[in-house]
Order: sequence, then structure tokens, then C-alpha cells
Amino acid sequence: MKRNTTKLITLMSTSVLATQLLMPVVSLAVDLETKAETSFTEQFKETTNSELTSSDPGGSQDNLSDSTENSLNVAVKDEMSSQQDSNLLNDENNNVVENEAASPDEVIPSSKPINSIFPDNELATLIKKKLNKASISSPVSQSELDSITELLLNGMDMGWDFESVEGLQYLNNLTKLEIAGKTSSTEEGKLDINTQMDLISSLKQLKKFYITFSMSTAMTQETANKIGQLENLTELSMNNQMLVNNCDFLTTIPNLSLLNMVSNNIEDINPIGELHNLVALNLGDNKRIENLEPLSNLPFLKELYLYTNNISDVTPLSNITTLEKIYLFNNHIINIESLTNLKNATTIDAKNQTFTNDPILWQKNLTIINNTLSLNDKLPLISTISHAGTYEQPNIKWLLDDDIEKVTYSFSLALPLEDQSSLFSGRITQPLLPNAQVEAASVTVKHEDKDGKELAKPVILDGNIGDAYKSESVKIDGYTLKGTPANASGTFTDKEQTVVYVYKKDQVEAASVTVKHEDKDGKELAKPVILDGNIGDAYKSESVKIDGYTLKGTPANASGTFTDKEQTVVYVYEKDQVEAASVTVKHEDKDGKELAKPVILDGNIGDAYKSESVKIDGYTLKETPANASGTFTDKEQTVVYVYEKDQVEAASVTVKHEDKDGKELAKPVILDGNIGDAYKSESVEIDGYTLKETPANASGTFTDKEQTVVYVYEKDQVEAASVTVKHEDKDGKELAKPVILDGNIGDAYKSESVEIDGYTLKETPANASGTFTDKEQTVVYVYEKDQVEAASVTVKHEDKDGKELAKPVILDGNIGDAYKSESVEIDGYTLKETPANASGTFTDKEQTVVYVYEKDQVEAASVTVKHEDKDGKELAKPVILDGNIGDAYKSESVEIDGYTLKETPANTSGTFTDKEQTVVYVYEKDQKPTEPTEPTEPTEPTEPTEPTEPTEPTEPTEPTEPTEPTEPTEPTEPTEPTEPTEPTEPTKEQESLPQTGEINNLVYSLLGLLLISIAGLVTFRFKKNKK
Repeated sequence: MKRNTTKLITLMSTSVLATQLLMPVVSLAVDLETKAETSFTEQFKETTNSELTSSDPGGSQDNLSDSTENSLNVAVKDEMSSQQDSNLLNDENNNVVENEAASPDEVIPSSKPINSIFPDNELATLIKKKLNKASISSPVSQSELDSITELLLNGMDMGWDFESVEGLQYLNNLTKLEIAGKTSSTEEGKLDINTQMDLISSLKQLKKFYITFSMSTAMTQETANKIGQLENLTELSMNNQMLVNNCDFLTTIPNLSLLNMVSNNIEDINPIGELHNLVALNLGDNKRIENLEPLSNLPFLKELYLYTNNISDVTPLSNITTLEKIYLFNNHIINIESLTNLKNATTIDAKNQTFTNDPILWQKNLTIINNTLSLNDKLPLISTISHAGTYEQPNIKWLLDDDIEKVTYSFSLALPLEDQSSLFSGRITQPLLPNAQVEAASVTVKHEDKDGKELAKPVILDGNIGDAYKSESVKIDGYTLKGTPANASGTFTDKEQTVVYVYKKDQVEAASVTVKHEDKDGKELAKPVILDGNIGDAYKSESVKIDGYTLKGTPANASGTFTDKEQTVVYVYEKDQVEAASVTVKHEDKDGKELAKPVILDGNIGDAYKSESVKIDGYTLKETPANASGTFTDKEQTVVYVYEKDQVEAASVTVKHEDKDGKELAKPVILDGNIGDAYKSESVEIDGYTLKETPANASGTFTDKEQTVVYVYEKDQVEAASVTVKHEDKDGKELAKPVILDGNIGDAYKSESVEIDGYTLKETPANASGTFTDKEQTVVYVYEKDQVEAASVTVKHEDKDGKELAKPVILDGNIGDAYKSESVEIDGYTLKETPANASGTFTDKEQTVVYVYEKDQVEAASVTVKHEDKDGKELAKPVILDGNIGDAYKSESVEIDGYTLKETPANTSGTFTDKEQTVVYVYEKDQKPTEPTEPTEPTEPTEPTEPTEPTEPTEPTEPTEPTEPTEPTEPTEPTEPTEPTEPTEPTKEQESLPQTGEINNLVYSLLGLLLISIAGLVTFRFKKNKK
């Protein structure tokens, strides 16, 4: 907020006008759409600082500056959002509209140069900028002038030397006009508003008019009356105009919602009291205002500025319950207790009061009573007592020397309002008279009406200085006393005094105004409306919507004033010719049975229809239906006449309940029916009495003669059960000792409340008084503890790890009040449990309630785990994994005979989601080695002939060593049989380690081959060596 407000102040500081206008009241306009518009905000903040610094040198400037910032909160936000950068005063194009000219009062006949329409060079230059023209001699048309809706003449957008507003009369769509002269007290602008108002008063579309000058001469009555011709104004600001009590012209501007009349020497505010739409009013620094009674008639007023005036009585403000902000500093007020009634008040600034008591006789040991009174009947604190005085509430005491002519003391009390700077403070002077009999000046008692007209001869009261006087009102025919003046009684002094009793003229009821709705032939189309009021009151009639008819025109006397003669307002409507839907008239008994043939009525929309009942033997019409007559519409209608079968009403039977002496013990019961019907009466239960006997005619038959049934009861002489009177708080805690009331059954009892320190009786119980019975009774007086604001309770919403799931809620109340917190709905989470302190009691210590939520378990889509070979062939039954969304899953491979897992899939583990997932384990088939064949026994080689030493011999005739089972053998040495080669290992089909069984088989096969090979080789070498 501070950043936004600072931006606004910076923007406003570009205009001198912004330092002259009304204080911060526009925040009120947000609540009353038709009462005020927020555009006034741009002028308030600076006014507060500039005007109040001089009015309240004791420190109110800082205080009100803060208040201003707060009250501008809403309005500034609205204003800045609607105007983009909030630069309302310097945007040359933000007020241009297209082709929206109202019917103009004055138009230029054709395009003309700007400076021929606006002779003042400064004003012509401003218009040139507004319309983006090249120069002040550029031509301009009426339609272009009609596009200007707002204008600021203040020496910022134009120079200070403008003298004339000639040409403004052609701005037919101008709704906002601001005019500011030079604000220096030694230097003035050249514009004389008294000579220019004729041109301004022709702007009938004007809604906002702000005018500020430091004028050497007062605004004339004639000029003020011309402002009154601007009857469509909703905002008016006219500071420093030296009107000298001249504000009668305001009565012709009834729609004003914001009014600023700072520093105008106004005393009589009766005309302002007639502005019933006011939301914000500034009458500060007028110095003469005393009587606030006229303001009590302002039903929408929310902000009121009355600082630096002559006010001593604020009682009339107690009726304005809408008030939120009141500024009363620098007056003569010592009692603001009546403002306690203002429950919407957030700010009351009543600092720096000065008050002089009536003179009293000097006494050496002087004692006076503290006569100040704040909100809620509280006495302000007394301080700074002159002449070494002391204070013992409520008395102020001095031990005085002989020559003391006056004593003084100060008072101060912070007010318990939302704005903590609210304060009631001031200084009181007590004049002292020499201790001797001195003839006082007279007191004149006057009797006047609100306008000061004398209604009875004044009375002169005489006495000695220091004596008490007491005046009295008188009875005046046709008038009623409005209120007793504050000084109706007082003390004679050496100065003349006047007591004025103001009387209000009794209201005289006016003749009525009848509003009729007819067609051109005078036929009534709608029920007449009767308007009532008092002579002199304004009335306003309205047309109505009538199906099938159109209003021809508004009558001249549609609005006017109540008089002592009857008046008639006639709205004439023309018929629309459209065939209407039919109206069916039915005749039925109460059960909907048809008693006569229905009748169909036809006509045009808007025509009147009138149905009729029929005569049906043995039946009587129960009542005429509400729509028996009416108007044809485009929808079918049904009129149902309901008839009752004829009944002959019998005389009534009165059932009485009396004691033996005929004393009534219970209210008689009247039984009604038709002749021949049976009746049956009943006795009643009456505490303390017993029925003596049932009368013979307790039941019977209704006849044409009245009958009476009398039940006689005997009084029971029985000691009643006691009545216990308790005094408790709302939680049933005993606050005072119970009182026991005793008596006989049927006797009356009456209980009473008691005074209990720190508590106030909430309400008197329904059974505070009653009758003793045979059952014990309890009367409980419940008292409320006096309100003391408690520390806040913070309600948090977190998960189990303390993570915030929703914005904390702050609960406020008074100490001792119960609080109750609530959980909230959070998507995807469920409350785990209600905390133990979910409800409790406000204390003087801050408390925290923590709601802990668990994440919701949502069933996830399944994960299918498959086991396949590289061609996708299923090797094992798929496994289905189930869980909740967000849960982790983990799959596993399986043992498959003859297959080895090729690799673990990437998604072997993961998280369940709302979509189905598949995990595929791929296996490779194992490569089984072929069993090696048993090598054949080598045959005995034949004795070879001695060969020549061959080079590498060919295959010997000896059998070769057996080849490996799976691989072809390599060629053996030609000279000797090759040793059997070891069988090669079978090629591996997959990259995996052999299983334990596979290793054992392989080892045994290799060992067998090796042994066979060695045996063959040994045999071969042995035979060779032998040779």
C-alpha cells in the first residue's frame, strides 16, 4: 500500500490544486456506488498535509497523514487500475471520447480556429494539446470539442496568466472541471471567478467542479448562486472562497456526495443538512461553526472533518451511525461520550480542545470536578495542572495564593478504536473571581426556530458573578423543542451570555398525490399509487411497466412538492396491438371438482379482462380469486372460482375454567361449528388446582343457541418446590451465591439479578418471574465477562512434514471468548485428525492450531511384468503389480530352465501412475555343448618300410587320434599319428556364466578326453620306440 500511495502522492504533487482540496474521504465511495466516484482521491492526501499543518501544530499532521494513507487504500487502487499509470492530471488524451455529444446548449456553426473560440492564449494552447492540433490557429469542429470530457486549468498544463474561460460554453460534454488560481498569499492569478461564472454555469453536464483560489475578495452571492445552477454536480470543492456564511446555493444541488468547503467562514450549516446523499464532508477551519444539529439528517455520511471551529456539543453526531472517520481537533469539546453509539467509527481525532469553565469564586482550598467525559463514560487522565494542583479522581485540588485569577489543567485519553492514533485531549481554563458579591452580566434566554426566527419573548436572567442560573423552555403552539441547549444551566459571569432554545415546527400532513396510469381514453391500466408526505416535502412519481402498452410521455408534474391541496399525476400509455393468449375461467369445489362449464376469454395483450362467478345451487362462492380481473398477456392464464357447500353456522360453545367462586383460572376456549355437528370440550392442567368434576355438557351438539361448559377446579394446598436463582457466566461458572425462593404451589415468585464486578448481565431469563409449582425450578442469570481483546489464534494447514498446504487463518476475539477453527478442503489430501486445540478459549497469549493432512491414496493403473525371449515369446506367466498412485513398485526376474536373463529392463522399479505400465524381462536360450564321442582305439600300425627322410609326412597309416566331437581335427604330424586334440569348448550362445551343473559336466568331459588322448599318445610312442 505504501508504495502505491507514494506513487499517487508523487503524481498529485505535480498539481497545485492537489495541495488545496478535500482530505482523504474517497475510500467511502467504494461502498456507495451512486454516492461518490473515486476520481476525487487525487486531491486529498496533499490537502491533509498542507491545511492541517497550520490548523494542528501539535502533531496532527503526521497522524492524519497516516489516516489519509489508510483511507485512500481502496479508492487509490480502483483509481490506478482504471487509469493505468494514475497520471490523471497530465494525460492529454485520457478524456477524449468519440461522437458522444449531448444536445448542446451552444455550438459553433462550422470549423473555426481554436484561438477564435478560446481568445485566452493559455486556454487555447491547452485545447490545442488536448486535441493534438498543430497550433492554436488550427481549425476545430464542434464534434472535436464534444470529445473533451475533463479539463484542468491550474498553471501546470497551462500558464498561470490565463484570464478568461471564454469558449468553455462550447464543451457540451464536459463532466469534470478543475480551476486553481495561484496559491501564494502574496501573489494571485489573473482569473476573476466572479466574472467568469456565467460561462461555467452553462455546462449542464458538469458533475465534478473543483475551484481553489487565494482570493483577495470574497466570492459574491451572485457567483455562488450560479454554482447552484450546476444541478447535476456530485462532487464540489471550493476552498478559501471567503463565502462568509453563504451556502444557501447548495440546496439546488441535491445529488452531492462529496463536499469540501474548507476555510470559508461558514457558521450556519442548515443548507448542508439537506444534502441527504453526502458521503464525505469537509467543513474544517471555518472557525465559526457551533450547531451540528443539521448534520444529524445525513444518512450516508461516513467521513466528517470539523476541525478548527467553535464546536462544544457533538451530541447530534450520535445519530449518524454510518460515520467511520471524524476529525474534531482544535474545538471546545469536553464531552464525547455521545459518540460511543457510533459502532462503525474507526477514527476519532479530538485532540487540542480548549475550554473555559464558567467563572467561580476564588477559594484558598479550591476543588473542582473533572467535567470531561470520553467514550464509554470514561474520565480522561488529568495532567499538567497549574499552580501545583493535584488530581484525585474525579477532583482537582489547589492550595492557592490570593492573587490567582485562573487555574488550568490538561486532559488526555487514547480512544479504543481501530486507528490507534485516535485521541481525546485538550486544556481547560477555570477563571476565578474575587471572593465578593459582584453583579454579573445578564443571561438572555431566547426561543427560536432553526432559522433564528423569534417564537417567544426572550427572558432576562440576573444574578451575581459565580451564582448558578437555570433557564427553562416554554410551550409554543405548533412547535416542539428540538433539544436542550448545552448552556441551559450554568454560572453567571462578567460577560453576557445567551441561551437559545431551538424549536422544530410540527409536521403538517400534506394532501396526497395520486399517480394514475391510463390509456388515452382515461381507462385505468394499473392501480393508482398514493404518495403521502408533509407540506413542503418533495415527491417523485414513476411510470410502471404495463404489458401491451408503451408510455406516451412523462407528465410535467411527475415530480414536485406536497401542498395542502390534492394533486394528480397522470401517466398516459398507448396500447400495443398483439393478440393475447386466452384466459380460462373455471368453477370448482375445494377438491377441484368441476361445478360448471369453463368459460374462455379472448383479447389483445394489454387489454383488461374481467371474469365472473356463477350461481350454483347448494354452493356458495368461497372467495373471489386474486386474478378474477386482470390483463391479457402472451401466456395462458387460468382463473379458478372455488365454491363451498352451504353450511348453517351454529352458535358458539364457550368452555370456561373456574374455581368454586367463579374466578377465571384459564382463558376461555370458544368452540365453533355448524348446527348438528358434535363438539367435545376438555379440561386443562392448572398448577395448584385439581378438577372437581367433569360437567354434564362437556360434550354435546352445536345448536342455534349459545352454550357454556364450566369446568370447576379446587385449589391444592401444597408446599411448592423451591426456586433456585443462580448467577453464572456463559460456561456455567458460579459468579455469586445462589438464592433459594420458597412458597406454595400457584404463588407468584420474582427473582433479581446482582451486580458482579467485571461482568455485565447478558439478558434477563424468561423465567425471572413466574409461579411456584411442585417441581423444582432454576432461574439462571447469565453474565458476560467484560470484553478484553485477546491475542490471536493462528490456524495452520500442513502435511506431516510441516509443509504449508493452505494459507493460515487468523482468529481474533476477546479474552474468555470461545474460538472454533475449521479444517479446509485440500485437493489430494485428507485430514489426518482434528487437533486437540481445534476449539478453545481466547487468552492473552498467542495460540497456534495445526491441522495435519495425509496425501490421498488413489488406486493406480497396474504394472504388468512379462518374461519373454528376444522374439517376444512368453516364457513365464506375466505378473500383475497393483498399488496406489505415487507408491513405488519393484519387479523381479524369474528362473527359467534353459534361459538366462539377458539384461535388467530400465523400468524394473518405478512409481505407480494413473496409466498402465509394462516391464519386459528378455531372456536368451542357453547353448548346450554336444557330448564328445568316445575316441576309437588306434589300430596297430604296420611296420613301415624305411622311408627316406621325408619332409612333413602325410597322414600315417596309424589311426589318427580321435577328432574333437564338434570341431574338425587339424591335420596331424605326417611322421607320426597326431595326438588327439582336445575338444574345443562349445561356442557360447549368450554372455552369461554357466550354472553349477553345467560346469561339472564340462569338467568331467574335458578330463575324460584328456585321459584318452594321453593313453593313445603313450601307446603310440611306446610302439615306435620298440621298433
